[in-house]
Amino acid sequence: MIAAPNTEDNVHLEVLSRLSMLLMDDEFRTNLLDAADVTEFLAHIDEAERKKFPEEYGEEKQTQDQPEEGYRVLAVTACPTGIAHTYMAAESLENKAKEMGISIKVETNGSGGAKNVLTPEEIAQCECIIIAADKEVDMPRFDGKPVITTKVANGIHKAEELLTEATSGKVAVYHNASKESGSGFGGEEESLGRKIYKALMNGVSHMLPFAIGGGILIAMAFLFDGAHAGTAEFGMGNPFSRFLKQVGDISFGMMFPILAGYIAMAIADRPALMPGIVGGLLAKSGMTMAAEEAGWVSSGFFGALIAGFAAGLIMLGLKKILEKLPKALEGTKPMLLYPFLGIAAMGALMVFVVNPPVGAFNEWLNQVLASMGESSRVLLGAVLGGMVPPIGIALATLFFKNRFTKSEQQTVATNFIMGLSFITEGAIPFAASDPLLFLAAVAAGSVVAMLGIVLLKKPLAAK
Repeated sequence: MIAAPNTEDNVHLEVLSRLSMLLMDDEFRTNLLDAADVTEFLAHIDEAERKKFPEEYGEEKQTQDQPEEGYRVLAVTACPTGIAHTYMAAESLENKAKEMGISIKVETNGSGGAKNVLTPEEIAQCECIIIAADKEVDMPRFDGKPVITTKVANGIHKAEELLTEATSGKVAVYHNASKESGSGFGGEEESLGRKIYKALMNGVSHMLPFAIGGGILIAMAFLFDGAHAGTAEFGMGNPFSRFLKQVGDISFGMMFPILAGYIAMAIADRPALMPGIVGGLLAKSGMTMAAEEAGWVSSGFFGALIAGFAAGLIMLGLKKILEKLPKALEGTKPMLLYPFLGIAAMGALMVFVVNPPVGAFNEWLNQVLASMGESSRVLLGAVLGGMVPPIGIALATLFFKNRFTKSEQQTVATNFIMGLSFITEGAIPFAASDPLLFLAAVAAGSVVAMLGIVLLKKPLAAK
C-alpha cells in the first residue's frame, strides 16, 4: 500500500521509483522483514533514504569520484512506463560496478524525464556505453563509441555480465548515420520483431495523451447535450458542449499524425519525424487522386501505422542515397533535401498506394455496421463489444493483480474511463506485449459481455 497526499500530483510514481531503487539492497530488505515494530520499520526506511538521498536532509551526497580520465562505463536505462524497471536497472548496474571496481554513471529515462544526463565530455572519455532499454533513447550522441544494446531486464539481472562485456574491449562501435546498433548483449543482434515493437511503442506512448484527452472531452460533450441525443446536432447543441466537442475533435484528430511521426522517428531519427507526421495527416484525410467532393475516406489507424513505418524506411533510404553527395552540400540535407524528398515520397505512397485500398476497406466496414438492423443485433453487439477492451483490461487488473506488473495495475482508472468513452487505444500497450494471446482473450471477453446485454435487453424492456 502506498499512502500519498492529495496535494501532490503523481507523488506515487516518485515513491515507486524510490522504492524500486532501495529494495535492490539486500540488507535493506532484510532489515524491513526483521523489524520488530512499526517504529523500527520506519527507522530503517529513514536511514536508507538519508543514505541514498542525503541532499534532502541538508547533507552532502557522497558520490563516486569521477576519475580524471572520465568514467570507464556509461549507461542509459529506460522502460516503457519509466517507473520501476528503469531505476532498478540503474541501481543494479551501479551496485555491481562498485563491487567490480568500475567507475560508472547511469542516466535514467523515467516518467519524469531524463535524470543524471550524460555529458558530451563523459561520452567522449568513456570506454563503452550500455543501453538497457525497452524504448527508444537519444542515440545520435553516442556516434563513434562502443555501444551494447539490451533489454532493461538484463540491466537488473545480468549487470555483472554486461559490465564484463563492456570492459572487454571487444564491443562494436555504433554509427548513427548507418543505423548500426553496436553490439547486442552476448553477441546477439536485436531481432526485427523487437525493433518493430520499440518503434510501435514509441509512437503509441506519444499518441495516447492526445487520444485520451480528446476522447474524454468528446464524451463529455455528449454527456452535457442530452437534449439533442439522436439528432445531427448531438454534442454541439449548446455553447459548452460545442466547445468540448471542437477541442476534443482537434486533440483526437492529432493521434494519427503523432503516432506515425514518432514511429518514423524511432526508425530513422529526427529527419523522419516530419514525413511521418505528414503521412499520418494524409491517412486522417484519406486523400486520393479523386476529387475531395467524390468522397475521401480516412485510412485511419491502419493507414497511420503504415505511414509511420514507411516514413522511417523512406528516410533510411534517402540517407543512404544522399550520403554520396559532396561535403559542401551536407548542410542542405536536413533543411532542404530531407523535407522535400521525404514529403514527396510520403505523399505519393499515401495518395496512390495506401489510402485507396485502406480507405475502401474502412468504408466497406462502416456500411456493414450501418446495415445491421434488428435481425443482426446480436452480431452488432459482438462487434461493438470487441471495441471496448479497455474495460476488460481494467477489470482484469483490478481483480487479478498478481497477473500484472505494478505499472500495468496503475492503468485501472484510465482504462475504465477510456472504455466507457469507446476509446480503444488503452489496450495497445497490453496487446503489444503478447498480441496473439491478448487480442484473442480481450476481444472474446468484451464480446461475451456485450452479447449478454443485447440478449437481455428485450426481456428486461418487456418487464
